[in-house]
Amino acid sequence: MGAWGFGPFDNDDALDWLGQFLEAADSGVAWLPFARSKPAMLRRALRRPRRNKHLDLGVVECAVAACEVIATQLGRPGASIPAELAERVAGLGLDVRSVRSQAEAVARFLRDAPAYRELFLDESDYPTWQANMDDLISRLR
Repeated sequence: MGAWGFGPFDNDDALDWLGQFLEAADSGVAWLPFARSKPAMLRRALRRPRRNKHLDLGVVECAVAACEVIATQLGRPGASIPAELAERVAGLGLDVRSVRSQAEAVARFLRDAPAYRELFLDESDYPTWQANMDDLISRLR
């Protein structure tokens, strides 16, 4: 059974994405054609929720993780992020100002997406999800 929770890294897909992100090349130029760069991974994670006609839980979880990485790079890590992880992400030195507004828009979209609410959340879980997303959105402003 996999991990799932309301925090940005409380689930398997987000943790897998984060592991790949931390191991990715720092710049947009990777040495190997199949290697990924951190900026490209952030852009892709932010694009996917709006491109998919049907929201996929893994896509949502990775997008939330990317938004959290961006908020942390802006110096506004979430309270639920372990200090060691927040320090490691903050120390990456990425320039995320160009994707900050996109991340905020994606976080709003995911918070309000009826498909996500109906398919993946129990009605009693939605207030927790919404509060976490509201917090993330405020840290992306």
